[in-house]
Amino acid sequence: MAEAILREKIKNNGAADRVSVSSAGISAWEGQPASVEAIRAMAQRCISSIALHRSRQVNAQMIADADLILTMTSAHREKLHRCTAATATKIFLLSEYAGAAEDVADPFGGPMSEYEMCADELEHLIEAAWGKISALAGIDWQSGEK
Repeated sequence: MAEAILREKIKNNGAADRVSVSSAGISAWEGQPASVEAIRAMAQRCISSIALHRSRQVNAQMIADADLILTMTSAHREKLHRCTAATATKIFLLSEYAGAAEDVADPFGGPMSEYEMCADELEHLIEAAWGKISALAGIDWQSGEK
């Protein structure tokens, strides 16, 4: 859901052709679709791209290619830090980038209400982190120009 929300934010700021967003999991099963609940939570926000999403495992090439890696939990961040020391300066908790430092709970397997709360939290954190994200991407977030 975070990928879809951030992708929508980038698109709405006119930078979709210049900024790439992707997601991968630490222990994801390859090729799995988004849950019905996640698709519904995004549809409530008029974000439909998640219906085509397929899970994938993070790999060393993805880490090397990324300019910024935002994790949902400190455990994920620490696991990625252990992959290679060279990435320590580009891996953060999403909440850290937003000025806090708390894990985002994974709603997987929970009721629809947990997906809705998670989507609300992700929207809030992405909005709070937008200044840093847009600066890194070279986006004038007020005009959408680069």
